Amino acid sequence: MKEENTSPIRCPSCGAVLPALTARCPYCDTVFEEGAEKEYMQKLSGIHEDLGDLKYAALRELAAETGESGRFLKKVWKVTIVLVLLGIAGMLFFRHREEKRAAAEYLWARDNYPIMDAYYEAGEYEELYAFYSQAMQEDHDVWQYDHWAFLSALGDCYEAQAILEEEKKRPLSEDDLVWLFYNELNLAALEHRDGLAAHEREYIAKEAADPLADLEERFPMNAEEKEIFSDVLLRGMIPDIKDCKAYIKAHADTLLQKTQ
Repeated sequence: MKEENTSPIRCPSCGAVLPALTARCPYCDTVFEEGAEKEYMQKLSGIHEDLGDLKYAALRELAAETGESGRFLKKVWKVTIVLVLLGIAGMLFFRHREEKRAAAEYLWARDNYPIMDAYYEAGEYEELYAFYSQAMQEDHDVWQYDHWAFLSALGDCYEAQAILEEEKKRPLSEDDLVWLFYNELNLAALEHRDGLAAHEREYIAKEAADPLADLEERFPMNAEEKEIFSDVLLRGMIPDIKDCKAYIKAHADTLLQKTQ
């Protein structure tokens, strides 16, 4: 029997650290197969328990009202059997898909992690991030790579830089501002975040200078707003995209004027 994973997981899309066996990331809606499987089986189990709670006396009473007790009870048992079979089929399907994906990802990592390591050791971080980004688009589990935290931080930096460059060509939209704020908050939290080597922090700090200056100048926060983002700013947590959207919405008129 497969041992259940109890270690926290990190969302490969937004970087959020989540409890083991989470079915769906609450920040970006990414689905995790192992957690989704458990949630599915729990729902089926709940249906089975609900059926088991039916009392035979109530069934007989209902059957007597319809005048078809034998046929009614047969229908109940048929439904129960179908649900059990569906549960078994669902479990086998999820298990097979998980094992097939794990095998494919092992082979992919064996062939491609050495390429990523070569980029990393040569200090070719832009090329490394381009390789990583392509792998993410192809849905590979690159969040298991040893330097994933560094690549995630690079992503926040590069994405913030790209939005700032885009602003030179056109006014930013409200959605642009949400992601700019989200990426810049992530960068502000890096000094309190684990998983980064000293030289990685130094490199990110240099690359993030403009985005962090923009965060301070563009997105002032009152005491209440600082409290909302206190875990991000003081403990190195991942910002909640919903909180970022709420902040931008509350200041949309002022912020959008600045992009004109």
